[in-house]
Amino acid sequence: MREVTYYRWAATLPVVIPFIAHLFYRDDPTIGLIDQVTILLYGSGIAWPAYIPFAAALFWWLAGQPVARYRRVSWVAPILFLPPFLAYLLLVRWWTASTEPWAGVLIDYSILVLLFGYGYVLLTHAGRRVLDWRGRALAA
Repeated sequence: MREVTYYRWAATLPVVIPFIAHLFYRDDPTIGLIDQVTILLYGSGIAWPAYIPFAAALFWWLAGQPVARYRRVSWVAPILFLPPFLAYLLLVRWWTASTEPWAGVLIDYSILVLLFGYGYVLLTHAGRRVLDWRGRALAA
C-alpha cells in the first residue's frame, strides 16, 4: 500500500470510530469505564457533518502532492478544522435556538476538537510506525 493511500484511509477514523462506538453504546445508569469511553467516542461523532466535507476538500487540495506534505498537513489539520467546525456549531446553535452562552461553548468545543483531532493524528502516525516496525513498510 502506498503511504498516501494509508493516510487517506486513516482519515476515515473520525467517522468510523464514533460509528463503532455507537454500536456498543448503552444508555445505562450503571456504566463502567468501557461505557464512559464508548460514550465519549460516540459523542465525538457530532463533527461528522463538518468533518466529511473538510476531509474531502483537504484531500482534493493535497492530490498529487508528495507524501511528506501529507505528513506535515496531518499535524496542522486539527487547527485547520476548527473554523469549519465552529461555523457548523454556530449554525446548529442558531437552528436549535440554543440559549447557552456562545463564548463558553465555542471555547469548550474548540478544546474538544483539538484534543480529539490530535488524538486521531497520533493514532494515524502510530499506526504508520507499527506497520514499519512489523516490516510492512509503506511505499512512498
